[in-house]
Amino acid sequence: MRLSDISIISWILDNGFVNEKGEPISFKEHFFLYDIYRDWSPQQVYKKAAQIGMTVTMTLKAFYAAKNYRVNLIYTLPSDDDVFEFVPTKVNKIIEANPVLREIIQTDKTELKQIGDRFIHFKGTRSKTAPIMTTADILIHDEVDRSEQTIIEQYQSRISRSKFKYTWSLSNPSTSGNGVDVDWALSDKKEFFITCFGCKVEQILKWESNIDFKNRAFICSSCGRELTGIERSNGVWKATAGGKISGYHISQLMAPWIKAGELI
Repeated sequence: MRLSDISIISWILDNGFVNEKGEPISFKEHFFLYDIYRDWSPQQVYKKAAQIGMTVTMTLKAFYAAKNYRVNLIYTLPSDDDVFEFVPTKVNKIIEANPVLREIIQTDKTELKQIGDRFIHFKGTRSKTAPIMTTADILIHDEVDRSEQTIIEQYQSRISRSKFKYTWSLSNPSTSGNGVDVDWALSDKKEFFITCFGCKVEQILKWESNIDFKNRAFICSSCGRELTGIERSNGVWKATAGGKISGYHISQLMAPWIKAGELI
């Protein structure tokens, strides 16, 4: 069984959602997240950079799924310590800042959020007992490369009886053949293609061809023209492989608020 709904965008914009810092969630600078919010594919993988909005995205998708699709979710982080740091500083701040979420939360613990008759469990992966007992419809594995891989595999048994059986994994990649790279290799490997307003050449932003180190600027890989933030953030996701997992490669190069000099 598959989920399919694009109204999460309306839910976010119509209710004026903000992130944990109180900043409005907008797709003006985060357009690369638009399709990601709308993606309800059963198997998803995100090979991502840090500080690009994915944690907020997955948190809101989790709440939306629990409320509107009435599914149970398990959201994993590498360790229990990570859970007790992440939930108070990220998840709880998002809840506190958005009245729509405060209204639907019935049980509000660090490791458990109840929405109606459904639950979001926050768990670590360093304990062998972590996957035991709790069942779910959707698994979200955050920072999977820092997680215990054998425990991540065991979590699959927690969705075995679900009619959904969804698994979404995201992480800053570490080494080839490990963690997020395993699912990435089996995915459709979507890349974000932007277009230079000057020469009209479509391209994937890359460190070696789109950074002018001398002038500390982003440039077109074809004509060498300096790219604007609008050009970098307005693109189209395109699959570059034929895998069955919905995969996204997200780099800081496509984040218009990050300057070339900062990356250098």
